[in-house]
Amino acid sequence: MRLWLLSIGVSLGLWAIIRFSQTYRVVVQRPLWGGLGCGALGWAQLSIEGRGYELFRYMRAHQDTLSLARLCRDAFPPLVKVHMTDSPGLDSLCVRVTPHRPSLRVEWILPESHDWVEPWRWISPETLWSCSAPPPHTITLVGKPGLHLYPVVLPREWGVYPETLWIQGHLASFAWVRHQIRPTIVGATGYRVLLSPPALEVFFQVPQRYVHEVSPRDIEVLIDMRKVLPQDTVAYPQVRVRKAYVRNLHFSPKVVRFTKVYGG
Repeated sequence: MRLWLLSIGVSLGLWAIIRFSQTYRVVVQRPLWGGLGCGALGWAQLSIEGRGYELFRYMRAHQDTLSLARLCRDAFPPLVKVHMTDSPGLDSLCVRVTPHRPSLRVEWILPESHDWVEPWRWISPETLWSCSAPPPHTITLVGKPGLHLYPVVLPREWGVYPETLWIQGHLASFAWVRHQIRPTIVGATGYRVLLSPPALEVFFQVPQRYVHEVSPRDIEVLIDMRKVLPQDTVAYPQVRVRKAYVRNLHFSPKVVRFTKVYGG
């Protein structure tokens, strides 16, 4: 029984491969949608010739309506012909499709104790093509641990191309790291500087996997005496960690007292 089912499955798979690799010609008629600035523009007819998998991929984008912006800006499969049935020619309509910068605001729902290893970024074009500028829009995305691509599907009523933008982001679980660091004194000419307290506690968050890769050598704490006035008795430390993935950097105390020691 299993062997029979396996042979049927293999036969159906081979049949699908053969069918999808053959060349077909189909004619599709759909309403033509120009988006917020153009509205409905009559009907358009597409005569498409190509291999089965090409037609399947292309027709998924045009299930209900044909997008004017997509027809004008997308790359057609081989041997595609467009005929406008009750509206002006496609070339005259495409003049109305212009580039716009989207006004998109992204809100994230992140897993507990997770943060970005580096700032997330758009990896798709920053230009949308449409008859008019898209309105401001807020998208809420749910972050997932690890490096992922996130699709941002834009409202179909906008009639923009591309209809989907992409964001890349790397989320990781973060942990706290603490170190006692003695400051480096710069700008002290002709005298020594005694600090109270002599060391600062520096604490910050790093991705869990990098906890053991951050050492005191990666932390720079400076006291710049060139920024201190002659009558001052306190200084403000400058703290920097030489790792791009550090988050929520803190140190204590924020102010240290100092004594200048001359001679000997």
